[in-house]
Amino acid sequence: MQRFYAANDDYQADRANNAVLDQVPANLKKSPADSDAVYTLEIPPGTLTRTNFELRMKPVPGGPMAADKCGTFAIDSLGMRSVIVGGVTQNSLRDPCWK
Repeated sequence: MQRFYAANDDYQADRANNAVLDQVPANLKKSPADSDAVYTLEIPPGTLTRTNFELRMKPVPGGPMAADKCGTFAIDSLGMRSVIVGGVTQNSLRDPCWK
């Protein structure tokens, strides 16, 4: 995202007005990148602006991490990391889950 911003002065779209998500290669929209997805990339509506973003890696429903206590991993344009479980940010899980 930082390289995209450096090249385009914008997190939402490139200089030709192509949306950032359309520029992300398919293998980077999931984790692991080279096999069946365990997590998928999500940019929640309203969190992507010209100057800010929030990226989330959400467990695939029914996948091996779907019931993991760490839930969804999130990071924003300031480098702030968080963990979201059941739609609620869980500050107590941030450090153990992001280790």
